[in-house]
Amino acid sequence: MIGVVLPFLIGCGSDSPPSSEAADIVSAEDWCEGSLGGPSAARPLMAGWAAAHVGLRMFGPETDQVFLDTLLADAVDGAVDSDALATYAESIDDVCLVTPQTDAAPMATVEDVQGWSWVTPGEGAVTLPADTMGMVLDLRGAPMADWDQLLAAVGPALGEDVSLGSRTVRSFNGFPSQLSVSNIYTVRQVEQPITVPATGAADLPILVVAPAALGPDAARMAAGLRIARRAWLFGADVHAAVAESVWTPIGDQGLLWRGMSLHRSGDLYPDRIASDDAGTPKRFLQDPGVLETPTRIDGDAMRSSIEPYDPVQEYAFRSTRVGDQRAAMMVAHGILDWFYPYFEVVGHTIDDALEESLTALDAGSLEPASFEAVLGRFMHSIEDGHGFFGHLDAQYPTARYDVTLQLVDGQTLVRQSSHDELLIGDVVVEIDGVPAADWYAEATARYSAASEGYLHNLATRELCARALPVTVRHPDGQTETVSPTPLEPEDMAYIGMGTLRPSGFLDDLGAPGIFLLNMHGSVTTDHNAVIDDLKAIRGVADGLIVDMRNYPGADFYS
Repeated sequence: MIGVVLPFLIGCGSDSPPSSEAADIVSAEDWCEGSLGGPSAARPLMAGWAAAHVGLRMFGPETDQVFLDTLLADAVDGAVDSDALATYAESIDDVCLVTPQTDAAPMATVEDVQGWSWVTPGEGAVTLPADTMGMVLDLRGAPMADWDQLLAAVGPALGEDVSLGSRTVRSFNGFPSQLSVSNIYTVRQVEQPITVPATGAADLPILVVAPAALGPDAARMAAGLRIARRAWLFGADVHAAVAESVWTPIGDQGLLWRGMSLHRSGDLYPDRIASDDAGTPKRFLQDPGVLETPTRIDGDAMRSSIEPYDPVQEYAFRSTRVGDQRAAMMVAHGILDWFYPYFEVVGHTIDDALEESLTALDAGSLEPASFEAVLGRFMHSIEDGHGFFGHLDAQYPTARYDVTLQLVDGQTLVRQSSHDELLIGDVVVEIDGVPAADWYAEATARYSAASEGYLHNLATRELCARALPVTVRHPDGQTETVSPTPLEPEDMAYIGMGTLRPSGFLDDLGAPGIFLLNMHGSVTTDHNAVIDDLKAIRGVADGLIVDMRNYPGADFYS
């Protein structure tokens, strides 16, 4: 058996089956006009916009990320408001600015009309009478029905599964580096079959009644059934781009952006799945015998398909234009929003952090060092020791202090030092003329770490790199302000925080059953030795201490 799809330009419809004498439909000429947005979300404009942009950037058909970022920077270079969002959407073919839908999802209903089951998809199960002549799937009352609701509605009219083709998407295993091809994280292109499972006893005719504007899932079902020649399409054309879209709410608006490409037998769906007839279903309800097998739908497919993704590109944002800096903050936010896996642990505070960062740019663009500080305060919000950042063009000094400073009871002490001016046991009381506690409080707010100790360590790295003058209090109580000569890498001892003690049991410390595995880069240089140690102490050691200070030394991934 075959089915019939009849889209109608009649708003959202009523609770009862509409008249079969409905007027012909005028199809939307643009895919944005033929689309509906999803539910709204109470999220700041810039956070929602950032999520949509990075979604398009990572999963959409445009492979030139720099081009997309430039369009974003252009849009946010002036006043940042709904007009700027509209300008952005208009500049990209694969994006539509759409108003969210506020109607609650309806309950699924089934009514008898001339022996046909008139079905509105929604919440709940769909059961068809045993003697029904076929199904009329009315999307006018549920144009934003989700995929599960549509499957539940269509399945009872199918005696066999129906393939709607496939969708091409990008699948990320983590977030690949965009500066180096050497990655432990990967991205690949995936072809996913789209199947409507049969839950009925036999194939029945299906007439899908849809408004001219649909949500992505409803458009995918209507287009897919017609492409599969399982259904006729009456009324309005369906735009394939709507069926390939992802909804991102942004305040009282939202963006639909293409996040997949739909294919049949390897060919891209036509841009417009043309209707077979703009008329009504009346003659088919009265005489279903006039139906014949639907013909193949052909048409131009001029839109871009999802192509392989190249993460490493020539990122050229060197400008101090405020639009570039706002866009950089939005991209940083969006990437974390999509890929950071530990929000359940640290809390999702990056929306507020983004607002604070953008507020710092209200007065205009910043010099690179000041902008780097803004980015650092944003990264501080995720409390993650791998939240490193920097400016692509920054020239960082190679010479620096070779000293280890440790936080002990709220004081910064010299633990190890290659400089005669800084002695073990000295207490740092001032840094560059600022009380040490105040300096560290400001500096640590610009770094990301999961512990107070590591925050202190990161700030100390800055102190050493900048070779700032420090005032120390010696163990005898005397204070002295010193500026040691920075050392080049070849002259450093790289003493760090850890111990140079070799791995082994701690007999001399009164713990003969405890094994220390020292991952210090100057101690452990062969991962095979680590594996041998672990095998040797299995069933012998009472406990194991893994000292990760100053790692890695060996191939720790092995």
